[in-house]
Amino acid sequence: LISLCLRQTLVDAASANLESAKWKASHEILNTAFDAESLFYQLKAQELLSGILQGRCESADSIRQMEEERFTEGGVLPGELVATKMKCGLEKEEWLLARAQEAMIRKSFETTLGISCGYLLDDQLPFPDDEACPANFDALIIDARADVQALRWKLESLVCVHTTSSAR
Repeated sequence: LISLCLRQTLVDAASANLESAKWKASHEILNTAFDAESLFYQLKAQELLSGILQGRCESADSIRQMEEERFTEGGVLPGELVATKMKCGLEKEEWLLARAQEAMIRKSFETTLGISCGYLLDDQLPFPDDEACPANFDALIIDARADVQALRWKLESLVCVHTTSSAR
C-alpha cells in the first residue's frame, strides 16, 4: 500500500535525477566546447607568433651569413661577428621555444577533442646527425642547446673584446 502511494513520488524523484544528470552532462559538454574553443584560438595565436619568430630567425641568419662574408673580407671585427652570431642564436632559441609551446597547445587541443596525438611534434626542429653515437648524447644535447650556444658566443665576444682592448 505504501509503495503504491509513494509510486508517483518515486517516479518524480527518478525523473528529477534524470533531468539533473542531463543538465550535468550538458554542462560538461559546454565546458569541453569552451575549453576546445579557447585552445583553438590559443593555437592560432601561437602559430602566428611562431611564423613571425621564424621570419625573424631567418632574417637574423641572413644577417649572420652576410657578417661572416664581411668578416672574411676584413670588414667586420671579430667581436661584432660574435655579437651577430649571439643574436642569431637567441632568435633561434626564441623561435624553438615558441614552436615547443605551439606543440603543447596543439596536443592539449587534440586531447580535448579526443583525437590521438601520435605524430611528430615538429618536423622543423633540428635533429642530431645519423652518425650520432648514444654515448655522445649528453655532449650533443649541450652543444645543440641554443641558450648554451648563445652563452658561448657571448663569452667569445667578451674574449674578443678583451684581447682587442689588451692589444691596444
